[in-house]
Amino acid sequence: MTSFDSHAHFPTASAAEHHAQIARAREAGLCGILAVGGGPELDPGAIAMARECPADVHLALGLDRDVAMTAAPDAATLAASMTSLRGTLARLADEGIPVRAIGEIGLDFSHDPTASVKAAQIALFEAQLALAAELDLPCSIHSRDAETETLASLARHASPARRRTARVGVVHCFSGGAAFAAALVELGLCIGLSGILTFRNADPLRAVAADLPRDRILVETDCPYLTPVPMRGRPNEPAMLPHTVRRLASVLGLGEDAAAALTTENARRLFGLAT
Repeated sequence: MTSFDSHAHFPTASAAEHHAQIARAREAGLCGILAVGGGPELDPGAIAMARECPADVHLALGLDRDVAMTAAPDAATLAASMTSLRGTLARLADEGIPVRAIGEIGLDFSHDPTASVKAAQIALFEAQLALAAELDLPCSIHSRDAETETLASLARHASPARRRTARVGVVHCFSGGAAFAAALVELGLCIGLSGILTFRNADPLRAVAADLPRDRILVETDCPYLTPVPMRGRPNEPAMLPHTVRRLASVLGLGEDAAAALTTENARRLFGLAT
């Protein structure tokens, strides 16, 4: 089984632990990992992983919704945030570290659905959707309690060409219903399935997964969170991805190797990686 972890975080690990996690991931059959930033707390770990383990780790950087919560939603602040992100992308390019996606970005209204919070998050999200389109990069997108707004923002920024080639991005850690999934696919998005797929109470998600277009399915750990069954109670890491692949294979009626190959090819195509 050769799998690709399409969404992983490394917020606090040391260099030694980075290398240990990569060794365990290789032993588990992983052929690649997308290390995802999202702001000051997550970017250093993601960049360090991509720098230290370039053969195995690819990089996504962006400004997630929490950044919008710590700054006033005015044009000057937004412009400064985007200038900073562009500068980081340019410095990494000069260093020879390509950024494969803009992320993690998105909307989360689960804690504070007030109008001002929504406006701040939407402004930041849409600025980065525009940047991703400009750079022809996919996005790694978070959406929680914000389906209507997520779809509206994507509809404004997903060009027909990017929709046709399914290069808009992936809604990671998907836990929504069939209608949301279908709308995302129509807009050119892939669907990222995490350890939630293995949970006992996830029959509705498994039903959605069974009906997804097979060329739009990715798998992820979202580590160190959402540890799959049967590893619950431990911090998640890329080496645990095969448990999710195994459950996906069952849902799709495929062998484990076929499910792994399918999702790996989808990830490589989305993130512009050599096959």
